[in-house]
Amino acid sequence: MPGFQTFKRFLSLRTTINPTNGFKLIQPVNHESIVLLTTPSQLNRSIEMMADLQQKNKNLTAVLACVDTMLGSRNGIAELWFKLAIQIVDYKALPDTGDENEGEKSSFSDASPIKLDKNWKDTAKDTSLTIHLNERNNIRLNLANTLFSNGESSTCFFVQPNDHPSNWCNLQNLSIELPDEVDPNYEEFECFNRLRELEFEEGQTENDLYQVTGYTSNMIESINDQPAATYLINNKEIQKSKRDLFIQLVDQNTTSRPFSTPSFNDKYYKITVGGLGWGEKQGMIVLDPIVGDVGYKLCRLFQYDPSLPESPPVPPEDGFFKIVAECSIPEHGFQEYHKNETGLQQTVTGLVGLGSERGFQLNGVWHKSYGETLQLSLKQSAD
Repeated sequence: MPGFQTFKRFLSLRTTINPTNGFKLIQPVNHESIVLLTTPSQLNRSIEMMADLQQKNKNLTAVLACVDTMLGSRNGIAELWFKLAIQIVDYKALPDTGDENEGEKSSFSDASPIKLDKNWKDTAKDTSLTIHLNERNNIRLNLANTLFSNGESSTCFFVQPNDHPSNWCNLQNLSIELPDEVDPNYEEFECFNRLRELEFEEGQTENDLYQVTGYTSNMIESINDQPAATYLINNKEIQKSKRDLFIQLVDQNTTSRPFSTPSFNDKYYKITVGGLGWGEKQGMIVLDPIVGDVGYKLCRLFQYDPSLPESPPVPPEDGFFKIVAECSIPEHGFQEYHKNETGLQQTVTGLVGLGSERGFQLNGVWHKSYGETLQLSLKQSAD
């Protein structure tokens, strides 16, 4: 089928950036399920196309989720088609807001006869989509804010045959499992970020190690027995820039040096507070609460540097496919990308991108530095 990378048993998938007015969803032969990812700029159109597909094929299993970006773009649609059914592992409907209009119905679009509960207004901020790619790997990320697209805080739902009671219900959290047709013995990770390492102290060498010597929960009290924040106060590069700072924590018993090549398992935590000041927290560095207990770990200091080059993904060879997760660079102001001239349509087959401004988790490890991407290459299982 033109525009798709189609295999005998497994999937047909593609990401389309800047889809034209003539773009359509076309169901590949013998494929009965789809994960449809969309940016807010293409949300209403994607819902209409999915509703049309579902009306034509009542046996279709479909999942739709709206994310911030895909492959660095805020104007795109990504399709993952499967021959076998997608498994709904878990889901949670948006909480009941107690809206006085509860019980009234509204539809996603005029093209869809399916009705939605009015009470999925005021979505909680903690919304997410989790995709279990195989037995070992899963990606979790927050959904996009879709307030300016359809009046809803976020949009994510599924449709299953036989009139499942939660069909078309907007969800706060959804966890799905892709059909088990991936080669279990092959996976390859590539990670990229836009972090530049800084010295804790002037004249620091690769042989100098910096260790957390005092902490409380996510607050670093001292590094090498010195007040942690003094390293920031005395750093000229930090003082002349307002860019985000991150600390990488490395277990002391790690088999590799803390200055090794970046790995997809590296954990970078944003510094939310760092300064001398007054009171209990003077001299402390406070990290993103996701760190939990800091521990007596070795540490490295990084700064977000947007001047560092991006690393666009390379389309895979036949028989392989890629999932590209990214920590989206925040958008400043609202732009109607679907009405602006944003470039020519670009379609990449065998590759699907998805991103969130709040970062993403791979196998439980958070990746939250802007511009950070992770490419997971997988292989179709043999017949």
